[in-house]
Amino acid sequence: PPYTPQLNAQIESMWCTTFATARVLLAAASLPPSLHPFAMQTARWIENRLPKPTRGNQTPVFMLSKALPDLSHLYTFGWVEGPPAGRARAASRPCAGQVC
Repeated sequence: PPYTPQLNAQIESMWCTTFATARVLLAAASLPPSLHPFAMQTARWIENRLPKPTRGNQTPVFMLSKALPDLSHLYTFGWVEGPPAGRARAASRPCAGQVC
């Protein structure tokens, strides 16, 4: 029958890899399951920048844009971004940064 996992093996494999990567990201950063959507988003972002032999060792980003992926703003998942440069952090309050 159509729309069954057996007929969508490539997609099922992609989702399996994405979910596994997201679980590893959450476990490595000791973050709660409530952040799973962000871990999934990060996992797909990373996977779209990794080369695979089935794509001729090219990344999807390179195949679409013909430019190498920019990884300069990639940080460890769960790292809390501090205040912008030049501003001192208040000692009495925690950083109000965002989870990357």
